[in-house]
Amino acid sequence: MDDIVLVEPAHEYADDLWAFRQEIIDKDADDENQFAGCMSLNSCNSADEWIRICTLRKDEEVLDIG
Repeated sequence: MDDIVLVEPAHEYADDLWAFRQEIIDKDADDENQFAGCMSLNSCNSADEWIRICTLRKDEEVLDIG
């Protein structure tokens, strides 16, 4: 069995990420929760946009609301 390794979102994975997004669209089109847990991947226009959003969401300075 292959191991699953969690990695930080990075531009080197952009093609794989976008292929994964398309697979979800193709195979789970009828599931209202098709992108559950994907942090707005469904509404992004590119893998790079999603990676940028993920990076901003972990930046303490960006998240500091006071």
